[in-house]
Amino acid sequence: MAKLVDNARLLRTRDTDFSGFCDMQELSNPGYRSKPIHHILEDYRKYGMPTTTIFFGDPLAFSLAREAILISPNTVNISSIGCSSGEEPYSFVAANLDLSDRVSVNGYDVNPNSIEKARKGKYNYGGEFFRDAGILPGTIYQADTEGLLTLSKSFKQLVTFQTHDISQEPLPEKQDIIFLLNVLQWYAALGREEALSNIRDSLSEKGMLICESRPVKPTGDISPYYWWMEDLTSFGFGTVPAKYGHSYDKPICTQAYYKL
Repeated sequence: MAKLVDNARLLRTRDTDFSGFCDMQELSNPGYRSKPIHHILEDYRKYGMPTTTIFFGDPLAFSLAREAILISPNTVNISSIGCSSGEEPYSFVAANLDLSDRVSVNGYDVNPNSIEKARKGKYNYGGEFFRDAGILPGTIYQADTEGLLTLSKSFKQLVTFQTHDISQEPLPEKQDIIFLLNVLQWYAALGREEALSNIRDSLSEKGMLICESRPVKPTGDISPYYWWMEDLTSFGFGTVPAKYGHSYDKPICTQAYYKL
């Protein structure tokens, strides 16, 4: 899988300009900063994630993964950890339908209710995101006039969903690429090292981890959103330099790592 890493490095030479640091909107969750991880995860099981997941939320992360997949001679296993109700893995597959026979895509979340919703593939929003991505109704989804989005049965079969607690054990199968977006911010210090160790153990040799990173030039008070976005090289990962990008009206910082 070393080629996956080498190919991701090539993104630094692409023409798209993602310069500048990311000034994310303030996201206050002071209670979660000190709460033990097992209490946080219990809240997830009961109530779900306290933030909203959207379709096509991180095009830069998808670009990193796509460029790596294109040069792989083998089927690439991809997982979304903390996938909530499935928007992220569904979005990746929808944006890369031409690669559907070259990838195996999985979504994992600690909340069984979120996984159940993901498997149903019905949402009270989303049509506008698919249309903005150039995917019209009648292909892999239907959208009614009230905004209800229904994914087709054949499309849903391209993603497998499973309840899993990454703080307790690695994923059941080795993954070549793991999306860990909008997840690290919710892990308090207690148990964080164990969770990241399990994530690392879930990756194949030289497998790629794609997550957020702290802004290069933070100004003023750093948002609580950034506090957990530290450099992960101390957890057994090497860095794949990535550009900074914007997702719709919310700037995000995307960083790629590979398993040492």
